[in-house]
Amino acid sequence: MAEIALRSGLRYCRRLNGSAGSSFAFGIRALPPRKRAALEAVYAFCRVVDDVVDDGVPDAADQLERWRREIGQVYDGTPAHPIGAALQGTLAPFAVPREHFQAIIDGVGMDLERRRCESFEELRGYCLRVASAVGWIAVRIFDGPQPAADTYAEQLGLALQWTNILRDLRSDAARGRTYLPMEALKRFGVQPADLAAARPSENLRRLVLSEAQRARGFYAAADKAFRELKHRRRFLPARIMGEIYRELLTRIEAAHRAPASDGAGGEVRLPWSRQLAIALRCLL
Repeated sequence: MAEIALRSGLRYCRRLNGSAGSSFAFGIRALPPRKRAALEAVYAFCRVVDDVVDDGVPDAADQLERWRREIGQVYDGTPAHPIGAALQGTLAPFAVPREHFQAIIDGVGMDLERRRCESFEELRGYCLRVASAVGWIAVRIFDGPQPAADTYAEQLGLALQWTNILRDLRSDAARGRTYLPMEALKRFGVQPADLAAARPSENLRRLVLSEAQRARGFYAAADKAFRELKHRRRFLPARIMGEIYRELLTRIEAAHRAPASDGAGGEVRLPWSRQLAIALRCLL
C-alpha cells in the first residue's frame, strides 16, 4: 500500500510541476532518480502552499493550517494528501528536519498578515522562510548536512528571492503588496503606488539598482560558501538556478538603467532557450 501511495503521489507531483515553466526543471535533471523524486515532491509542496495565498483563496489561513497538519502527518507516517505521500516516501533517507517545512508555511502565511515590509530585517526574515528554508531542505537531499551547505542555501535563497521581488515589483504592487522595505522606499523618495507605474521614475530606478546591489551581495556570499562545499558537483541544481537568476538580475539592472522610452517598466523575463544555455554551461 505504501508503494502504491508513493507512486500515485509522485504522479500527482509531476503533473502539478509540469505546468510550471521554471528553472527548477533544468537543475533536477542532473540528479539521480531518488534525489530527483524527493525534490519533485518538495517543489510540489512549495507550489501548493504558495498558490493558497497567491490565488486569493477565501479560506487561505485554514488551508495553510491543514498543510501544517499534513507535514506533521508526513513525519508521523500517516500522510493524507498525495503530496504528503510523496514526501513521506522519498524524504526518509535524507533526514530533513520538519521545521524547514513549517518555516515555509510560516513565510507564506506572512503574506496573509501584512501587505508591506517596514524594514530590511523584516524582509530578510520573510525571505529566509519562503526561500532559504527551501534551500535548507534541498541541500540535505543533495549531499546531507554540512555547515557550508547551510550557509550556501541561506545566502542563495536570499539572492533568489530578492531577484524575484525586483522582477515582480509591478505585478505585486498591482495586488497591493510591497515587499521592498518601506525604509528603503522613503530613503529614495518612492511611494508604494509608484511601484505599479507603467514607467519607473528616476527615484524608483535608483531604488531598484540599490536593491540589486544588495542582491549581488547575497550572490557573492553564496559563491564563497559554494567554494567551501565538499562534493560541489552534487549541488549543480542549485548552481544552475543561481546562475539563471543572476543573469535575470543583470537584465533587471539593464532595464532600469535604460531611458524611460525604452519600456523599462515591463517585467523582465529570461527566455527558455537562454535558461537552457546557462544550464548546459554549468554542466560542462
